[in-house]
Amino acid sequence: MKKNLVSLVSLALLAGLVSMTSCKKENTLGNGTQFHATMEGCTMQNGKTTLNGTALEWVSGDQIAVYGTAGCGIYTATPQNPATVAEFDNVSGETGNAPFRAFYPASLTTDGVNITLPSTQTYVDGSINEFPMYAESSNEELSFKNLCGVLKLHLTKANTSISTITITTANEINGTFSVNYNGGAPELEHVSGGTNTATLTCTIPQSIAEGKYFYIYLPEGSYTGLQIEMNTNDNRYCVKTANTAIVVNRSRYTPITLGANDLDFVEPLPQGALPGLFTINANGDQVRFSQGNLQYQASTSTWRFAEHQYDFVGGVDQYGEQFGNVYEEGVQCQNNLISSAYTGWIDLFSFGCSGWNNGSTTFAPDNTGSTYDINYFPSDGEYYDDNGQRISLTGEHAEADWAWHNPIQNGGNQAHMWRTMTEYEWDYLLFNRTASTINGVQNARFAKARVNGVAGLILFPDIYTQPSDVPAPTTYSINVAEAEAWASNSRSYNSYTIVQWSKMENNRAVFLPGSGCRGNNRNFEGIGWSGYQMDPRSTTLGYYWTSTIGDWSASAPGDGCALHFRFNALQTTGSVWVRTYPLRRWHGLAVRPVIDMN
Repeated sequence: MKKNLVSLVSLALLAGLVSMTSCKKENTLGNGTQFHATMEGCTMQNGKTTLNGTALEWVSGDQIAVYGTAGCGIYTATPQNPATVAEFDNVSGETGNAPFRAFYPASLTTDGVNITLPSTQTYVDGSINEFPMYAESSNEELSFKNLCGVLKLHLTKANTSISTITITTANEINGTFSVNYNGGAPELEHVSGGTNTATLTCTIPQSIAEGKYFYIYLPEGSYTGLQIEMNTNDNRYCVKTANTAIVVNRSRYTPITLGANDLDFVEPLPQGALPGLFTINANGDQVRFSQGNLQYQASTSTWRFAEHQYDFVGGVDQYGEQFGNVYEEGVQCQNNLISSAYTGWIDLFSFGCSGWNNGSTTFAPDNTGSTYDINYFPSDGEYYDDNGQRISLTGEHAEADWAWHNPIQNGGNQAHMWRTMTEYEWDYLLFNRTASTINGVQNARFAKARVNGVAGLILFPDIYTQPSDVPAPTTYSINVAEAEAWASNSRSYNSYTIVQWSKMENNRAVFLPGSGCRGNNRNFEGIGWSGYQMDPRSTTLGYYWTSTIGDWSASAPGDGCALHFRFNALQTTGSVWVRTYPLRRWHGLAVRPVIDMN
C-alpha cells in the first residue's frame, strides 16, 4: 500500500506531461483553479457536517487540499443543489495540472501522501464533524470516498449530560496512515504514531434525558475488547466493554445502543486508583488497589505509584545480574543504591519507614540495617492490643504506614488517602471473599502469571469477566491449607502480552509483580526461594508488607518481626506461599497501597 501511494508523487509529473496536449484540446484537464466535487453516500443516517437521509452534504466553508503537478492548493466549498455537490474555489496555494489527489478536511494531510487521524473529534449535533475523505482524479471532477467507518452510539434516556466519550481498542486508531485508493474503495494502513484511543468532545455537554446519538469515526477493522467510557458534566463516568468483536466497515455505520439499565454512571475514580472492587472483611468493606507499587525518590522526597502494574525496581544480585524495569533519565534504578541522596527510585522499604519520626531509631524510607530490637516500629515491645489482635500501622501508629503518612504525587498528592492492608484483610481477600467464576472455578480469587515478561500474581476483583479473546488463566479457589500444599506441587503458569493484559486490566484485574527483597547492608537478595535458600536468579517471588507486626514464632515473641504476604509466581517446584508470614522488619519489601471505598 505504501509503495503504490508514494509512487503517485513520481507519476504525477509524467501523467501531466503525457496528457498536456489532450488537456488543451478537450479542456478536460484544467490548471487546478476550481473543482467540482461530490461525496460518497453512507449506508447510515448520518453525514459529514449535516444529516439528510442517507446522504452526506457539503456546507459553505468546507475546505479541501488538492495536490497536482505544481503542489498543493487549498479550496473552499460553495454547496450546490443538492448539497451533496459543491464547487470549490482556490483560496491559497497552487495545484497545477492532473493527476489530482484531494483530501478532506484540508488538514488531513501535510505531504499529500499520508493522512493523520486525530485523537480528538468534536461533537456536532446529529452529525459527524470533518469526516475524513479522499479522491483521485484525472480532471476537475472529484468524487470523494469515505476513509473510515462510524460508530453510531445511541445513549437512551438518562438524567445526565455527556461531556466526552472515549473509545479504547487494542490497536492504534489515530496517528499516521497511508492511503491505497483501491479503485475507489480506499484502504488505510497504520504507519506510525498515534494511540489506541479516540475521544469525542462535546463543547457544550449534551443532555441524554430524551436519548441522543453520538457519531465517532474509526478506521475499518474488527475490534475485540472495545471499551466505551462516557464522562458527564458532573464528573461521573460509565465504562462499558464489548464482550464480542465490534466490526467497523468503511463508509458504513455500526450501531451500538446503551439503555438506561446499562448507563450506571458513578463517581470518578480517585487519582491513581484502579476500578476493581475487593471485599476485605465480613462486614462487606471494599477497597481499590493503587495503579502500581509504591515508589520513592530520596533526592526529592517524592512518593509515587508505578506507572504500570507490572513495573518493579529490582536490583543487582550477588551474581551481578540486574532485575527490574524502572528507569530515571535513561538509567536503570536499583534498590541496592538506597541512600538519602539517591536520584533514582526504590520500591522496597523496611517496615514502618514512612519518614514519620516516631521515636524509633530507624524510620526514614532510605534507612537500612539489621538491628531489630527497637528499630522500625515504636510499639515498645508490645505485639498485641487489648483485644488480643496484633498491632498494626493504624491508630496511634498509623503515620508509620508509608502510604498513609505521605502525599503520593500521582495518587491525589495529599496525605491520609491511601493505606497498607492488615494481615487480616489480606487473609480475607485471598481466601474468604466471594468472587466470580472463571474457567469453571467458583470464587476464583487469584492466579500466578507472567505479564509483559514479569512474573507475579493476578488478583481478580469481586466481579470479573474474562475477555472472550484472551485465554482464561488457571485459577484457584483455595484455603490456607491448600496454599501451603503448593510448596510440594508442580504448577504451570500463565503468560500474557501487553495487549492481552490491557483487556484483563480493563475488566478490573490487578497484578502484583514479583519484586524481590532487600536484605541487610542494602543487598538485593533476589526473587527466588527454595526452602530457606535464596535463588536470586529465578525472579519468581513477590514480597509485600502487611501493616501488622508479628512474632517469628510463639516461642520467640518480641523479636522484631512483621507479617508479610508473599508468593512464588513461576517455580514449578519449591515453595509457593499465598498468605502472611513473619519476617525481620529490617528487610526491604514492596508496598501495594489500597484506598477505602466505604
